[in-house]
Amino acid sequence: MGMTDAFLDAERLVSALDDALSGRNKFEDAMARYQATRDEHAMPMYEMTFDFASMNPPPPEQQQLLGAVAGNQDAMDQFVSVQAGTMPIPEFFAPENVGRIFEAAS
Repeated sequence: MGMTDAFLDAERLVSALDDALSGRNKFEDAMARYQATRDEHAMPMYEMTFDFASMNPPPPEQQQLLGAVAGNQDAMDQFVSVQAGTMPIPEFFAPENVGRIFEAAS
């Protein structure tokens, strides 16, 4: 998500390099851990953005969820927070959260 991710990635990379250069971890292991952590953080947003950019209609389940979000201020705030990167995507799409959104829409 732009500069925020750049700063987070730089911080993670510095930590991994510190582990490697101080001898706490092998360089290859420290870099592999850095890459795994970076990818774990970045992939959900990358995949969601990629899906949106495809310009294809969302799958029916996602259309239903977005319909349930409409008019629900808390759910709309959460969705905007996902877009802003302040709410993790897995947290928004967690079954219990999706259940609450659908329940509120009923």
